[in-house]
Amino acid sequence: MTVRLVSFIRTTLVGLSATLIVATAYTLSLKGPFESHDEDDEIVLVQPSSLQPYTVTLVEKLQMPGGQSRIGTTQVYALRSDGSFVESTDTLNPAWKGQRIAGRRIVSSRGVLMDVDDLREVKYTAAISPVQMARMLRNPASQCVRTLTGRPFAKSERLGSPEIRAGVRAVPITITDGTTMWYAVDLSCARLGRERVYDDGEVSVLEPTEIRSGEPEPELFMVSEVYKEVTREEFYGLPRVRNAGRK
Repeated sequence: MTVRLVSFIRTTLVGLSATLIVATAYTLSLKGPFESHDEDDEIVLVQPSSLQPYTVTLVEKLQMPGGQSRIGTTQVYALRSDGSFVESTDTLNPAWKGQRIAGRRIVSSRGVLMDVDDLREVKYTAAISPVQMARMLRNPASQCVRTLTGRPFAKSERLGSPEIRAGVRAVPITITDGTTMWYAVDLSCARLGRERVYDDGEVSVLEPTEIRSGEPEPELFMVSEVYKEVTREEFYGLPRVRNAGRK
């Protein structure tokens, strides 16, 4: 049960690619963009501001082995013409006793990454470099398998043949656990869906309910002034790391 819960969280939120509540899974998703090794020899080949702006809303449908079905996660992905982007997730899962998850990751072209918990009204802000930001976006010219720095987005990804999904040309990309995700080649590699079959036979399918080109709604990027800035440890619920040089 615990393994399934963590696995479900990782696949439904990455984008957020993780959850704002389960700290371990979320922290693993954060590690990539903040890695500094080899950054000196990595450059931004495609500027985020050259990508086409969009907004995509996806809704997850869960099909149980017994035939029952229910709605899972609602996700919103949006990219502005200045290269800023947001990933939003809202989940109400009966398996968690009705517990709701609502959060956003906002990455600004000014070099600021902000993770937001809209239920707790807290945020964690960090500075990122242009290379770190470019690592988080897919390059349409590579069939969405490479980042804007030219490196593979993930070594475990397998590219499939292009197809039409929700009226948009998309490429399927499969990872090692069998999960397949679809990205819009002609719309800045916007995520257009995901399908995963769990070990117990449950099927999770994310399908688009809205695909819109053009500037996203400003509200997606806005954070209320009442939201409290907290430390990384406070936001993710991690234990504080003691300074070994002090008692």
